[in-house]
Amino acid sequence: MARRGNNHNGMNIGTTIMCLILICALAALMVTSGTWDKIARTIPGLNQTGTSIEAIKPQGDAHDKLGLALPAAAASPISIADALTTAQAMPTAKPHTTGYKANRGTLFGGWANSPQLCGTATMRDQILKRDLTNPVLNSQCQVTSGTFTDPYTGQHMTFKRGKDTSSLIQIDHVVAVYDAYASGLWNRSQQERETYANDPDVLLASQGKANMVKSEGINLNGKGGRKGWTQSTPSIWLPDNRGYQCDYMAKRVHIKHKYNLTMSPWEKDETIAFLTQCAIQ
Repeated sequence: MARRGNNHNGMNIGTTIMCLILICALAALMVTSGTWDKIARTIPGLNQTGTSIEAIKPQGDAHDKLGLALPAAAASPISIADALTTAQAMPTAKPHTTGYKANRGTLFGGWANSPQLCGTATMRDQILKRDLTNPVLNSQCQVTSGTFTDPYTGQHMTFKRGKDTSSLIQIDHVVAVYDAYASGLWNRSQQERETYANDPDVLLASQGKANMVKSEGINLNGKGGRKGWTQSTPSIWLPDNRGYQCDYMAKRVHIKHKYNLTMSPWEKDETIAFLTQCAIQ
């Protein structure tokens, strides 16, 4: 009888240890996936883990992952190594946001007409034609349909021009115009700002919802993410498509360098830290 009792106790201890291991593994998964923070926001008294650079594990250099799925323009024009070197040399300055919100429309203008598309269709159509697969154009060279794989989410989509459907795929400024304004374009000419807003290097077709959530893509006022961001360094938005995050960050650096823009001190630190992780994957 005593022997059966000892075996029973041993089985209870083993079961308890196994349960504790499973609970710890589940808790770790919840933290790293962001599930814990979502739960913590709904229950008073629970602490969120916060987003740290170390918690974001980029999935290597997306140059090796783009293949034929994503638009070719999504790839960074510079390598991860070059982006890291460039970021390390970037000048820093406090973002200058004064005057933007009241004058957004006049500061950057609207979509310019595209000389590549009959001279009547806009730059929006040019980017759609570039980034969509099998785009169909009407007699005014406007893009009316096509298929699309969104680099920000990895979602496969169908584009159809129309009042209720066109906005499902939008044209994103990878470095948002607000960010570009705050980091240098505020004291440039009107022509340079309009050139920036219509530069194909700056533009990328994206899922409309992801573009809206991204907004300016950075907290210009200091460290801290924004409502709705599910992937980010402490203050820089990142695509939910983790295989594209490294290229996205490198592309940001390329654009800021091309236009001689600055970074905030926290933006520079986070960019360097993230690209360093990309480089060692």
